[in-house]
Amino acid sequence: MSGDPYAFSGQWECEARHAVPGGSVTLPEDRELRSVLTYMDVGNGHLEMVAKMQARQTPAMPALQPVATHIAAWQKVDDCAAKGLNVLDEGIDARVAVREAGVILQPETMLIVRMMQLIRRNEDLRSIEATLKHHAALTYRLLHHINSPGIGIGVQIQSLQQALAIFGYSPLFRWLSVLLATSNKTAADFMAKKAITRGRFVELMGQGIVPAHEADDLFLMGMFSLMDRLLGVSMEEVLGRVDLSESVQVALLKREGPYGSFIALAETCEADGRHAASLSESILISAKKVNASHLAALAWAQDVASV
Repeated sequence: MSGDPYAFSGQWECEARHAVPGGSVTLPEDRELRSVLTYMDVGNGHLEMVAKMQARQTPAMPALQPVATHIAAWQKVDDCAAKGLNVLDEGIDARVAVREAGVILQPETMLIVRMMQLIRRNEDLRSIEATLKHHAALTYRLLHHINSPGIGIGVQIQSLQQALAIFGYSPLFRWLSVLLATSNKTAADFMAKKAITRGRFVELMGQGIVPAHEADDLFLMGMFSLMDRLLGVSMEEVLGRVDLSESVQVALLKREGPYGSFIALAETCEADGRHAASLSESILISAKKVNASHLAALAWAQDVASV
């Protein structure tokens, strides 16, 4: 890994890979390098390239995992999964095709949005429970998420009423945003995990910088920065359906305002890290904190992304 203090944030996915320009796979001649090589860049993931890589391995070498690095669009990710290939996301256009404004979203998505609207209006608990009454699967997923190790409350929550009695409406809105990210079954799974990770990443970076009561706003901002891609609608459409604070909306639409630099920093860390130093400096965050926050967010997301 390079000496770049932000290298972890931008390059954590894969450390050992080797390929020559044009995509033709070759193995290094150096025996010591071969002994530690664990991943192999197979370009666009064509089967003949994978077969060529495997044919050039020897029994004395550790098993190499093929990694496709030149996938042009998210639709190809499932094709790679069917071939048993890993995918390194380095600028994949993961955007779900944006549909016309006003389109009716999937039933589960609409139900989650409806609940989020009720919470934002501080509706009576009975109204919220009635909305969930005929959707046992979503109720189960919500409670499963609340009781996940990532939440770490130490108390088994058995009903929505109990959850609200302990936490209140704000955490419920946050939990529903996680379910919203996973509600579109046509979106790639890795995108939902990316949104959940980004939400937590942004929240952790803001600790000690923004007031504690704004932590949920940072989390929601990180999550919703990918919600248009997950739901297949424009960001304006998303914000028209779910009521978020003005600061969050400005950050999502323009990357400006008090939160704009946080989301911009998260995005550059997930890409090449080119602007990470200047952005972190502008909001007084050290490289050490950025990397620690990213690592913690990845670990946290593993516990809550399986809702």
